[in-house]
Amino acid sequence: LVSLQGGNIRQHRLMEESWAPSTTVVAQANSSHGRQLFGAYCATCHTAAGHARQRWHKEFRKLPPDLSATTRTQNQIGQIVKFGIPGTDMPGHEYLPDQEIASISLWLKQ
Repeated sequence: LVSLQGGNIRQHRLMEESWAPSTTVVAQANSSHGRQLFGAYCATCHTAAGHARQRWHKEFRKLPPDLSATTRTQNQIGQIVKFGIPGTDMPGHEYLPDQEIASISLWLKQ
């Protein structure tokens, strides 16, 4: 946000940290669809054979973690998928609907 001269970073971070998909969206999450979405949007960096990981592994500040091996909650994983990890190469996917974010995070937790 600073580089884009876009508003109050602290307020934006608080919004990100308080974000959660609605209970309806969580109830409708589908792990099979989450697996497909992971393959389309995440596997390139988050799997050992992913194209981006293979090509740019030496350029990453830190290799992308295996989010399925985390102790984070499903909601915390959803926040990472949606907003990325500040200070790392992990981008956010804010363009994805909450339903897709919930499905990806459900699949990762399972």
